[in-house]
Amino acid sequence: MARISLTPPDTLLNRIGSWYSRRTYGKVLDPGLAVGHNARVLLTYVRQERGAARWNKLDPGLKHLAVMASAARIGCSWCMDFGHWEADAACAVPSQA
Repeated sequence: MARISLTPPDTLLNRIGSWYSRRTYGKVLDPGLAVGHNARVLLTYVRQERGAARWNKLDPGLKHLAVMASAARIGCSWCMDFGHWEADAACAVPSQA
């Protein structure tokens, strides 16, 4: 059982947050309900989450290398084959993949 009530006051900010959460994730997430009791905490939480959502600027070659390294680490031969095919389709140099 949560120590912080998951029923925040029905303010405009909380209604907007609930709408956005339902639209994005399909349901209202508990962390949003928990921080909804304090508007400043909620806005800080939203700012931090939006900042983290923008962390998708990764070099495609580095992303492929990370995927291949994880496939090799877990020993998934299908993942390695698919990754090699994907690198060929993306015109990556095999020595870099």
